[in-house]
Amino acid sequence: MSDKVLIENKENPAFAALDRLTGSIPDKVIDIQDVVKDLDLLSRELEGGLADKLIAAWAEIATKSTTSAEYINANSRLEKFLKLISNSVLLRSCGSKMIHSIIDDHIKLIYRALGTLRSNSVISTLRLLTELARFANGHVAEDIYSSFDFTLAALPKLFQPPLKPKIQDDEQQHAAKRKKTASPATAFSTTRYHVIEFFKTFISVGSSTVKVALLGQRKLIVPWFRNINSDDQAQILSTLTLLRDVVHDKLITKSVKVSFFNEWVLTRILSLYNLDTNLIKSQQIRNEAHIFLLYICTNAEYGICFPSLGWYPPGARTNEADAKGHKLHNKTLLALLKRVDVFDELQWELLHKILHQSQELVAPYLLSGSIKIDPKLDSKFVICASRLSQIIELPIPHVLSKPSERILQSPQLDVVLENILPSLLSKKILSNSLQVSNQPLITFMMVNIQVQSFLKLQKILKIYNQNEWIVAKKELQDEMFRRLPDIFQIAAVLNSLSDLQTNLRVMTARFLKLYISTFPKVTATSKIDLSQALVRLLEKDDVKISNQSLIGQNILAFKDILHIQSNMSESSKWWNKPDNRKFCLFVYLMKIAVSIESEDTYYEILSLLDNITSETLLFQQNYPLSPIYILIPTIRSFIHQISEQHSSGFWIMLDEAITRCLRTPYKYVDRVHDLSTSQNELAVSPFLVSLIEQWEHLTNSTTPYVTPSRLLAAAMVKIFALGCMSGENWTVVIKFLNKIAKSEKSNIEGYFDSVVQIFNYWSGTVTQKPSNLNFDLAWEFGYSGSKLGNQNSLFDCVTSLHHEFKPDQFLKLADGKRIEFIDFVSLYGLASINLHDPATIGSIARQLLQYRSSKIVKIQVFEYVKLAKIWSKIGHDFTFGGQFLKIVLLLKNELTIGSHNVLFIQQYVANSINNAKSQQVRN
Repeated sequence: MSDKVLIENKENPAFAALDRLTGSIPDKVIDIQDVVKDLDLLSRELEGGLADKLIAAWAEIATKSTTSAEYINANSRLEKFLKLISNSVLLRSCGSKMIHSIIDDHIKLIYRALGTLRSNSVISTLRLLTELARFANGHVAEDIYSSFDFTLAALPKLFQPPLKPKIQDDEQQHAAKRKKTASPATAFSTTRYHVIEFFKTFISVGSSTVKVALLGQRKLIVPWFRNINSDDQAQILSTLTLLRDVVHDKLITKSVKVSFFNEWVLTRILSLYNLDTNLIKSQQIRNEAHIFLLYICTNAEYGICFPSLGWYPPGARTNEADAKGHKLHNKTLLALLKRVDVFDELQWELLHKILHQSQELVAPYLLSGSIKIDPKLDSKFVICASRLSQIIELPIPHVLSKPSERILQSPQLDVVLENILPSLLSKKILSNSLQVSNQPLITFMMVNIQVQSFLKLQKILKIYNQNEWIVAKKELQDEMFRRLPDIFQIAAVLNSLSDLQTNLRVMTARFLKLYISTFPKVTATSKIDLSQALVRLLEKDDVKISNQSLIGQNILAFKDILHIQSNMSESSKWWNKPDNRKFCLFVYLMKIAVSIESEDTYYEILSLLDNITSETLLFQQNYPLSPIYILIPTIRSFIHQISEQHSSGFWIMLDEAITRCLRTPYKYVDRVHDLSTSQNELAVSPFLVSLIEQWEHLTNSTTPYVTPSRLLAAAMVKIFALGCMSGENWTVVIKFLNKIAKSEKSNIEGYFDSVVQIFNYWSGTVTQKPSNLNFDLAWEFGYSGSKLGNQNSLFDCVTSLHHEFKPDQFLKLADGKRIEFIDFVSLYGLASINLHDPATIGSIARQLLQYRSSKIVKIQVFEYVKLAKIWSKIGHDFTFGGQFLKIVLLLKNELTIGSHNVLFIQQYVANSINNAKSQQVRN
C-alpha cells in the first residue's frame, strides 16, 4: 500500500477508527480473535454507527471515482473486514446490514465500476461482490441475487481471457528485458478469473432457486465456457467440482440440467481432454473432466441420460405391434458422441460407456460417419477397427435379452443390423480386406470384427426364435448374408495361411465355422475344401506327429476346421497328398487321433473320419459299429510300443492302402465279392483287402520301405482281428491272418495261434478254453470292445479273465496298460455282477482304495459317482448293497468328497437296498 493511500485512509475518520479496532487485517485470517482483541468493543462501535460510517465513506470514495487507487483500496479494506467478521455470530447481523446497505442503496456504484472495464477497478469490485455473496456461507446471497442485475451489458465482456503476448524477435526480447517489461498477467490478476469466482459463489452457496436462475443466464454461461480450457488449472478443477454439486442437487429438475448441459456446454467440457498431457495438473484436469462426463452422461437418476428402450424408438411399447420410428431419447448425448475423438483413450472410454448405457444411440452414431474404416495399414485403421469391434461386442439391450413382458414386435431391421454389422463395412471393404498377401494384420482385424458380428447375431437369432419372429428372422439372416464376403474367399484365406500365421488361422477358422453354422442351408451346397489348411496345421516335418503339433491356439483352429469339414466332407479329397506331402490328409488325421491327449478332440476326429468314410466304399456300411471306432483305438493301443522306423513304415503301408482303395474302389469291391458267400452281402471291407495287399507287397519286395517284423505283423493281426467286432467276416479274416502268419519274415505263429484260439472260444466255435490264455491279447479285445459299446465282448473277456486271475493279480497285470483305471474297475465289477459274486465286488472296491496312490491311478470324485451308478444297478442283491455302503463310508472318511456327492452315492445304495427288500418280500 502506497504512502499516499495510507494518508488518505487516515484522513477518513471511519477507516481510521476501523484501523484502531482491528489493526492491519491480513489476507488470510484463521480466527477473528487473532486480529481483534476486544470483540465486544468492536460490536458496540459497529452498532453505534461505525458500520454506517464505513459504508458512507466507501460510497463517498466510489462516487468521486471508481477507477482511483483510493476506491480500489476502500474495496480491499471493506472486503477484508467482511471476510473477518463473516463467521462471527456476534458480528454477523451487523455485517448483513452493511451488505444490504451496499446492494440496496449503492448498487449503481457497483455497476459503474464494472462498466469502466478497467482491470484493477473491476477486479477489486468483483472481489468485494464475491465476499458479499459468500458472507456467512451465503446468508444474504439470495438477497444479493435479487438486487443484482445479471443482465448487465458489461458482465459478458468481463469473461474475455487476457490477450496472449505477441511473439517477439530476439531484438525485441532484449529490449524488453532492458526496460524490465512486466511479465504477462497471471490468472489471479484477470477480470475473467474473478467474474467466474463471483458467478461460482452464487451457484455454490445459493439456494436451488438461485442456482436454477443462474444456470439459465445463457449470456454469461456462453462466455464462461467458451474459454474454459484457458482458465487457471485450480479454477477448472473447482468448476468441475461445482458442476458435480449441481448435478447431485435433487431440487434441480432434470429438464433444467438437460437445458444447461446442452451439446455446446458438454463439448466445451470435452475440450478439457485436449490439455497438455505432459503436465501433471493437466492430466488431473483430464481425469476429472472424464469422471464428470461419465457420470452425467450415463447416470439416469442424476445426470442428463434418459432411460431408453434399447433398439426401440421412444414411445414404443414392446407389447404392442407399433415399434416403428427413428426418434431418440438422448439427442444431446448423440450430438456429444459425434464430437468425441475416438483416437483418445479417455474420450473413447466415454463414448463406449455412453453407448453401453444408451444403446439406442449405436445405430445413429455409426450412421453419422464418426468412425470410418479404410483398410490401410496405419494407426488410424488399427484404432478404428478395434473401436468398431468393441461397439459390436456391446450386449443386447435388456428389453430384448431379459424382457419384463412378452414382446410382440421385433426391432427395426436396419437398427438391428447396424448393431451387428454396421453399414460402413460394405461387402467390397470386407472382401478386399481378405487379401492376406497384402497385409495380414488388416485381414486379422477385419475377420475379428465379423466374428464378433456372428457371435452377436447368433444371440439375437435365439431371441427371435424364442419370440417366434419367423419372418423378421429370415429378413435379418438374408440381409446379413448379403453383406458378408463370399464363403469361398474365406476358405481360400484359410488354405493360404503359412505355419507362422497362427492367430489369423485361429480367427479365420472360427469365422468360417460361425458362417457355416449360421447359414447351414445356404452353405450346404458349397464345396469347401480345407485339406491344405489341415495339413499345414497337423504336420510340419512329415516325420513325427505329437501333441506339440497342436498346442496353444493351434488346437482351437484345428477343432474349428474339423467341425467345418465334418459338415462338408464331400468337397474334400481326403486321399490326395497336398503340397507333395508324405501322407494323405486322412492318414494325417489318424496320426493326430492316436497321439492327441485331449479326449474331446480325439472323439471329434473320430466323428469326422467316420463321416468321411460313410460317403466312400472304404468300409461296409451295414456294420452295427463303425469300423473307424475300432480301427483308431486299435492303432492307438500299439503305435507307441513300436520303433519310430516301424511306426513310419506302418503309416506308409496304411496310407497306400487307403489311397489306393479310395482312388480305385471298385477294384477292391470286386475282390471282396470274390471272397463273399452271398451276392447281397460283402464278406469284409474293401479296406482290409487293400491292406492285406500292401502287406504282401511289403513282405515280397526286395527293397521294402521298412523291414517287416513280429511287432509290425502283430499290429496287423490286431487290426484284422479286432475288425471282427464291427462285423467283419471271421472266416475271411482268418484267411488274411493266415497270410500274415505264414509270411516268412513275420515269425508270429505263436501269437497268431493265441488269436485264433481266443476268437474261436469267444465266437462259440469251440467250447474248450484256450490252454495258454494271453492276458495282453484278451485284455485288448475285451477292453477295446467294451469302450466301443460291445457288451458281449466285455462280459466274455472279463469272465474268462476272472476265472484265470484273482482280483489282486488282475490289478497288477493291468498296471502299466494304456487304460483308465476307473474303467478297468468298472469292467471287472460288471463281470463280477454278471457272475453274481458280491464278495468279489467288495474285494475290488477295497483294492480301489488301496490302489488309488498308484502312478497310473488318478481318481476324481466324478469317477466314484460313475462307479456308484454302474454298481448300484444290481438292486436285486442285498449283500452287494451292504458291501457298497461300507465302501461309501470308507470313501467319506479317507477321501475329500463333497457332501452332495456323498449323499448322491448313499442315495443310490439306499435305493438298491430298498429295491432288494421289496423284491424279497414279493418273492
